[in-house]
This record gives sequence, C-alpha cells and structure tokens, in this order.
Amino acid sequence: LKILVFAIFFQFLIMLFSFLLIALHEQNQLLWINGAGVLFNVIASYVLVSNYGFLGGAVGSVVVEMMIMGLMYRTARRKFQFAISLQRFWRILLSSVVMAVVVYGVLQLLAPILKAKAVIILVPLGAMVYGGMLLMTKALTREMLKEIVGKKPAVDTGTVAEE
Repeated sequence: LKILVFAIFFQFLIMLFSFLLIALHEQNQLLWINGAGVLFNVIASYVLVSNYGFLGGAVGSVVVEMMIMGLMYRTARRKFQFAISLQRFWRILLSSVVMAVVVYGVLQLLAPILKAKAVIILVPLGAMVYGGMLLMTKALTREMLKEIVGKKPAVDTGTVAEE
C-alpha cells in the first residue's frame, strides 16, 4: 500500500487528461492509450509478480499509471495548447499546507469540546483559509474568480430600446 499510494497522484492526473481528451473528441486516442496500459500492466504484472511478489506488482502498477499519464499528457498537448505553471503549483501547495495547519490546530482546540460536531466549523474554516491563501498568494486571481463565478462582462445584444 505504501507504494500504491503514489498511483493515486497519477490516477488524479489521468482523470483530468481523460476528461480533456473526451472534450476534445479524442476518445479513440483515449481507448488506444488505455488499451496499451492494460497490455503493459498484464505483461509487467506477470514478470514482476513472478520475480518479486506483490511488491513487484505494486511497482509495476505505479509505472503503468505513470506511462498512461505521460501518454495522455502528450496527446493532450498535441491537441490543446496549455501550460503547467510550477510557480502556481507551489502557491497552491503553500495554501494547502497553511489550511491544513490551521484546521489541525483548531481541531485540537475544538475536538475535546465538540467531538465529531467540530466538522461543522472546520469545513467552512478550511474553505475560507484555503480560498484566502489562494487569493493572497495570487494562485487565484480576481479575474479567475470572476470567471469561475460566471460574472462575465455585459455583452451588447445590439437591440435598440424603444423611445
């Protein structure tokens, strides 16, 4: 399980790229990539489990997840231009760590008093701290926030009001 936990990271990215490829009408590519992943996983499992037991199988599964994610990333980059910002990643990571520290600290204070009901306070608190940190670090700009909320600039429909 300690090895397979790394597969979760790649599975998250695989889901992201899967939805992107589907939105780009690249389901056929997605099918070929997943088919190659299945084939590679069967072969890797046969070889690795035979020689190294369940530990080899776990490592093989993580490698297959990495392979699938890499192929999906490459296919998505060919069809859709996007950039992955490491600077934004570090800002998001910092925001997550600050939120975790605040929520954990407040949990230690409230758990003895409220027990399981502390979650009623912790979830909104975590959302506020995380959102605030995203804005403070500029990982989330005000323009992005307006886009997410759906407040777009007014569009002139070309109609003329009756006088």
